[in-house]
Amino acid sequence: MRLVLAVLFLASLSLPAISVAQEQIDTAYEWIEHGRRVNVFGGHVGRDRGALEFGPGSSSVFGARFRTRVSSPLSLEIGFG
Repeated sequence: MRLVLAVLFLASLSLPAISVAQEQIDTAYEWIEHGRRVNVFGGHVGRDRGALEFGPGSSSVFGARFRTRVSSPLSLEIGFG
């Protein structure tokens, strides 16, 4: 019984050393848990309507999007354009 207690005592002394010995990563960047993003886009779509003039034609395209992280694996995105 004394041997078991001695082993447990010695093992408990090494626990603080294990937490100190963990690898630390020094970085200038900070992890952002709940990020938000706003995007604005625009452009021009050049299309040929074809010989029968039946297809879609050329046009300008523009819009905006808003994205937010609701939880760790889930994000919500709203956009119009």
